[in-house]
Amino acid sequence: MKMNPSQIDSAECRKGVTTTRNEELAPRHSPALSKGGLTRSSPDEFVAGMFVSLDEMRSWHRKGWLSFDPPTMVAYNESEFVEVQFIKGVARSGLSDAMINRMLCGLEKPYCYDPSTTFFSFEEDRWISLPAQPKPADVTNEYIDRLVADRQLDRLRKLQNRISQALEESEAVSGDDKSRKEEYLPIAAMSSTTGRD
Repeated sequence: MKMNPSQIDSAECRKGVTTTRNEELAPRHSPALSKGGLTRSSPDEFVAGMFVSLDEMRSWHRKGWLSFDPPTMVAYNESEFVEVQFIKGVARSGLSDAMINRMLCGLEKPYCYDPSTTFFSFEEDRWISLPAQPKPADVTNEYIDRLVADRQLDRLRKLQNRISQALEESEAVSGDDKSRKEEYLPIAAMSSTTGRD
């Protein structure tokens, strides 16, 4: 008897599929899951935009891969878009349904994972999400904090000089742009008045 993945005991299903060895690389749901805003597309536009058929999505729902029933949808939110994108990549990978079911057991439902940052490692038999990119300002602040803690005053002074130099150069360019605009304004005003004669 063929079982739907939702009927399989999750502990049994997860045997052999490692979810994480490193919390930084643990699979994470897409932020779209918590947003839930509606898109401005009809179901037909959604299907066409996703390059999937309604039949494919129905099949994925029957297999327990999609958390929503496509024929019943009136409007789609961002999390459903991400979920279909993710499942589309897995379903069209050429792997058997049994293998896909086994792989998906390593993830929490709904399968709203960003397909550009979440991958299955066949080497490690686990899902991996790439770590979030730190904000440049945070990296800079951490670097400065380390320099202060380590009392690396020479490096701090070099950094201060480089920042001052960058500010001066930026202000000089801004000043040049402003003077060019001021030079251009009288010419533009003259050409608009001469066209009226």
